[in-house]
Amino acid sequence: MARLIISVFVLVLLGACNVTTNLFQPDDQTRTLTVEELVALLEFPLPPMTSDVHAQYTVFSGQGRDLNLSARFSIPAENYLLFQQTLQSISAEKQSFREGYNPLLGSAAKQYGLTWWTPEQSVHYSGVTFTSNTGRSYRIFIRLDNPVELLVYLEIWW
Repeated sequence: MARLIISVFVLVLLGACNVTTNLFQPDDQTRTLTVEELVALLEFPLPPMTSDVHAQYTVFSGQGRDLNLSARFSIPAENYLLFQQTLQSISAEKQSFREGYNPLLGSAAKQYGLTWWTPEQSVHYSGVTFTSNTGRSYRIFIRLDNPVELLVYLEIWW
């Protein structure tokens, strides 16, 4: 029984590694991701009723290989607390969102002129930075200007 459990765990782990390996080809430096590819790379499910999803990854070569995932999506305002709780479940530090905090200053996404990357247009926002249980570095900014729908911007580094 223990051998079966270990075998299943190894297969799941290899499957997750295969998704990442297939998405990040050596000759790709920057590429737009589909919603399915984004979901496969996130360590959490997208909140219910997520819409207007944009995502891209960038490979930075140099001292090793750094991967950056930049994404923006909309969520209904009523899912804000659920989204926070979901993120805390993958956070090693259990950080909370801080109102008025912008963790995206100097964002890598800004370098690529993405028309959908506009967190600087926000007046009312909150943000958080944390390291996930798997060692990925998260920077998340939520635009709170619209009381019905919130814009979520995130960057993940690994």
